[in-house]
Amino acid sequence: MTLTGLPASTTYGVGAQVTVIVESDGLPVNGPVELRRGSTVLASGVASDGKVTLTVPGVRWAIGANLVRAAFLGSGIQPPASTHGQAVAVAKATSKVIVDRFPTSISRTKSARMRVKITVRGVAAPTGSFFVYDGSKRIAGYRIGASWRGVRTVWLPKITKRGTHKIRVRFGGSVNIKASYSVYYSLKVY
Repeated sequence: MTLTGLPASTTYGVGAQVTVIVESDGLPVNGPVELRRGSTVLASGVASDGKVTLTVPGVRWAIGANLVRAAFLGSGIQPPASTHGQAVAVAKATSKVIVDRFPTSISRTKSARMRVKITVRGVAAPTGSFFVYDGSKRIAGYRIGASWRGVRTVWLPKITKRGTHKIRVRFGGSVNIKASYSVYYSLKVY
């Protein structure tokens, strides 16, 4: 068996299309094929005319070195059980924090409402924690679960000190995703 299209390096969240050629004594062999990282199945399909193209979803990668091999699961004429592994180095994905629906001014007797959006290429529902800062002081923390699909609207605690405050959000990241900060947003408290 041979593999083509497997990248030497990629980023978590970025998928790959891999073509597997299955032959026995130079003749094409048909049947089920899996791409594996250890015992984890990354993608599967059925070879037809000795060939199958498999799509590895970007969220199936593990950070670090992934030794990927193809395994033929068919019966009858048996090609080699699996290929020699090919290494794929996977780096953490980059996140971006966007804040919208945030007021520019508010009374010190009220709470500000903000919508936070965490985006990661190839990851539809990033999860983890994000924290809100007033300057360098952390004033709130929240979790974002998969059901929010990267978007959560929250109420901040009341900021009672009058004046202009510089507010920003920090996504804490995860095992697979790098932490990141939003830009600063000005909030005038009166």
